[in-house]
Amino acid sequence: RLLADQDSLTGLLNRRGFDLATPDFRVSPLPSGAVLICDIDHFKTVNDRFGHATGDRVIIALASLLRETLPANAKIARFGGEEFVAYVPNLPASQLAVLANMVRSAFAARSWSEGPFPVHITSSFGVSAIELGDHSIHDAISRADGFLYRAKEAGRNQVVQEGIAVLAANASHGLKVVAN
Repeated sequence: RLLADQDSLTGLLNRRGFDLATPDFRVSPLPSGAVLICDIDHFKTVNDRFGHATGDRVIIALASLLRETLPANAKIARFGGEEFVAYVPNLPASQLAVLANMVRSAFAARSWSEGPFPVHITSSFGVSAIELGDHSIHDAISRADGFLYRAKEAGRNQVVQEGIAVLAANASHGLKVVAN
């Protein structure tokens, strides 16, 4: 069963494992917490220029940062390709956004010079709280995905979270809160 629920490259949950590990809103009260979705900016370029083995190293590096930075109770999954999703129970979206920004910053600062490619690789994140009216975790993921696309449209290498005000003055390399 572990092999059926786990991504073999990263050791994180796969999509099926994530669905089994997160609350079923139909049989339990609405859980509290937040979700994030992230992916590696311009990842296709890494694979095209340096090969899939190098791309795998980059994916593993982001997976490791997520595992190291998010709380132990986080349910973290590789949803496919270079896309990751995490659900953290009982954590407000604002706190998850701060943790996501720590991952983003550490990933962007990583030196890849020990490998065959001297490039700067970044990631973008979207963060959303679980809200009253959500029918499944995927409702929150869908909102977070919309914020991920806002991060990409605004220049990539940033975290966008739903909310009211901008949290970081550095618009191109930081944490943004946007009105929904």
